[in-house]
Amino acid sequence: MSSGHPVRRARTALCAAAVAAALALTGQPSPAAAAPTAPPGTSVNAAFARAADAYDVPRDLLVAVGYGETRLDDHAGLPSQDHGFGMMHLVSNPERRLGAWHPGTARYGAPDGKVAARLYADAVYGLLGDGVRTRVGSGEPVALAPRTVRPERGPYAGTDTGAGLAAAAEYPSALWNPAYSGNYATGRSSPITTVVVHVTQGSYAGSISWFQNPSAQVSAHYVVRSSDGLITQAVREGDTAWHARSATPYSVGVEHKGYVDDPAWFDALYRSSAALTRHLTDKYGIPKDRAHIVGHSEVPGSDHTDPGPNWDWAYCMSLVRADDGATGTPFPTWGTDVSVRQQPTTDSARVASLPGPTSVRVACQVHGGLVEYDGYSNDAWSYLPDHGGYVSNIFIDVDDAWLPGVPTC
Repeated sequence: MSSGHPVRRARTALCAAAVAAALALTGQPSPAAAAPTAPPGTSVNAAFARAADAYDVPRDLLVAVGYGETRLDDHAGLPSQDHGFGMMHLVSNPERRLGAWHPGTARYGAPDGKVAARLYADAVYGLLGDGVRTRVGSGEPVALAPRTVRPERGPYAGTDTGAGLAAAAEYPSALWNPAYSGNYATGRSSPITTVVVHVTQGSYAGSISWFQNPSAQVSAHYVVRSSDGLITQAVREGDTAWHARSATPYSVGVEHKGYVDDPAWFDALYRSSAALTRHLTDKYGIPKDRAHIVGHSEVPGSDHTDPGPNWDWAYCMSLVRADDGATGTPFPTWGTDVSVRQQPTTDSARVASLPGPTSVRVACQVHGGLVEYDGYSNDAWSYLPDHGGYVSNIFIDVDDAWLPGVPTC
């Protein structure tokens, strides 16, 4: 998650012995039980099968939960933000029918809130229905054949995850699942001027559940699910979620389920995230640019790295501005690995790059930091709406330092 605070996440749903057995396949320690070290070259598939047979945990459920949590990536043994190790944490139950595991899976994913718990378990059962074909870090393939499973939701059957919750949220298509009142501040001390992009480093339901935990001391306004773009609102926009330190008074925080080192998590959520961001920028009059739509790592005083180098800012920003139509004048560029900066200065954050000569659309230009390169000197910068930042006019392949026919920003 985006907080940096320690997580005390209760894992109460499935048996500690199966956690140890499942985690043995990567040789990672379990917070619930000591895991034996797997011999070098241990097959992930064999470990799944062994854990299922020895501890009455369905193999396919292990694969679905593991894939939903980490895409079967143990992240080199490092803990997630909520202190989970390895691919998963599962525990035993004598009932072997897949459908009957829904309540246990729900409690595993989000022990602190029924709505988040059902959302989590429903997502896992969705993976059972869709099937999984992937490769783990060693290159070994892991597959889960699609199957229709009717979940026996038990105490979660009557939990509202639809219209009732949606009606309470401020964003029309979002669910309302409020954070614990002690994890945010009521009201605002500054006008809303910024949207901050986060990556959870954990699960969707787990993030929602953590915001409901009195120990968390963190929250965000919205959480976006990676599989289908489903959005949950946890804090009212008029209240101050604790998500980005110095930026919290004037920003809306949007968490995205995924991991900074794996871009596959982001594929399905860009459009949903961009639609939410567009809604917020229109509602509060926020400019649709990279000075006002920023990553957590770009907030002054931040010690976080999310959303990381795999977040496609150019694509995301193009979606945010999509309804505005194509704007700007096309110009050719030259140079290799040319930096696109958040602001028109060389010490501003690099938000994108131009790998080689190409064509760009220039919306406007402005005088900024002086750039000297290859015998040229120029303080003019062009704003590239498709890339969400500025490039020195030195790299615009025309004779004039100040581009003809382009307005001042």
